[in-house]
Amino acid sequence: MAPAAGGTSDVLRSTRPPRAMLTMGLLASVGWLAVGLLQSEGSAVPALAAYCLIVAAVIAVRCWPWLAGRLRVSAGGLAWGAGAGALMTAATYGLFPIVARLEPGVGDEVRGLYGQLALGNLSTALPLVAVVVVGEELLWRGVLLEAVATEPRWNPRRLLQLAMASAVYAVSQAAFGSLLLVAVAFACGVAWSALRVHTGQLIAPLTSHLVWSACVLWLVPLQT
Repeated sequence: MAPAAGGTSDVLRSTRPPRAMLTMGLLASVGWLAVGLLQSEGSAVPALAAYCLIVAAVIAVRCWPWLAGRLRVSAGGLAWGAGAGALMTAATYGLFPIVARLEPGVGDEVRGLYGQLALGNLSTALPLVAVVVVGEELLWRGVLLEAVATEPRWNPRRLLQLAMASAVYAVSQAAFGSLLLVAVAFACGVAWSALRVHTGQLIAPLTSHLVWSACVLWLVPLQT
């Protein structure tokens, strides 16, 4: 499948200076970590959704010309996102029983994570999850990746840059107290960053992220 329109040739062009976008991305990542650390009771999702609305508003105001270009929707971008989301979801369901057998403590860790996310009502949960996913993609596959991923070709340097941006994303999830979540966030972050760079659009990683999160976190939770 060919890259969507506006692909890798213009992925890294920005109307914002990379340093400003890097600063914005790192500060917002610290804020995300702080929200998670301060959430002591109940589900963390509402607080994170509120934070994502603030972050999205700041990004829209400060980076709109760049953001408008990245928010293009195309059939190719949707296809890449849906396909990657389905593959990642299938891989998660397939690998989890193997990991749980090798490391029995993983089941307790996943149950604890579900407890922190639980809202008890899908009609409320799914819209909030969608807000969080959009905020994550605008922040980590948006402004931060724009600042970090400067290599225009697929080579080890570009892969290192994607890994660096994904590491920031993964560490930001550490407030949940789950090393498994940090590891999964890093792996997913690399996949979603690759989608963003390959298609030049946020719609591809956004679609993939929505598919994976809706299925694994809410609709069909992992059997622990």
